[in-house]
Amino acid sequence: MNLTLMFRVVCYVSLVVVLAVLETPAPADVITTGDAAVQPDPWAVGGNLYVGRALRPDAAGTLNVEAGGVVSNSHGYLGYYSSSTGEATVTGAGSQWDSSGVFAVGNNGTGVLNVESSGVISNTSDGFIGRYSHSTGEATVTGAGSQWNNSDDLWIGGNNFRAGGTGTLNLNDSGLVTVAGTTKLWSTGTLNLDGGNLTTGSFDNSEGGTLNFHDGQRCGRGVQSTCRSLQYRR
Repeated sequence: MNLTLMFRVVCYVSLVVVLAVLETPAPADVITTGDAAVQPDPWAVGGNLYVGRALRPDAAGTLNVEAGGVVSNSHGYLGYYSSSTGEATVTGAGSQWDSSGVFAVGNNGTGVLNVESSGVISNTSDGFIGRYSHSTGEATVTGAGSQWNNSDDLWIGGNNFRAGGTGTLNLNDSGLVTVAGTTKLWSTGTLNLDGGNLTTGSFDNSEGGTLNFHDGQRCGRGVQSTCRSLQYRR
């Protein structure tokens, strides 16, 4: 493989594997933190992937999937512990991050997710933005072809039991989030729809979360039986 082709297909990942922390992960788990390194494409982690998990103060990790790179794992976490920060960007056609379990943007710490330029995220179990108390999660899906596909439920500003941290979902410029089950907007959650689309089995805002509609669509049983175009004008 020549260098040009390798550059196009490789998945660039900011990665240092932490072999010993205060709580040792399962052998297959991968923790990302610190400076950049390059992983093979496709990168099959084989266990959980933690972007930002170290227990020391201000621990931060980054994950960049681009140029058609593919990452797969069991559960995926951005900002696992309260002291950690995780940020991931999935960008470009063919670029994918696939989780066969839950996917949390801000588990106990701070998580930032950017899906853009036809990048795709998918998870087969629940998705969370700001999962537990004191966490902060922000997910932005922007651009035609950019998607976050949830095969179960999506919880914004909490989890499947109660309100949690602060969770924000931004859907911009034809970005798409699909949810097979329920999208739950907790009181600590915010949905910003600005030219993007949300397709969900049902939508629950009974806790009085914040909805900011500028332009876009919501589709689902809890919204309307068909897609509803929403526009806001000052």
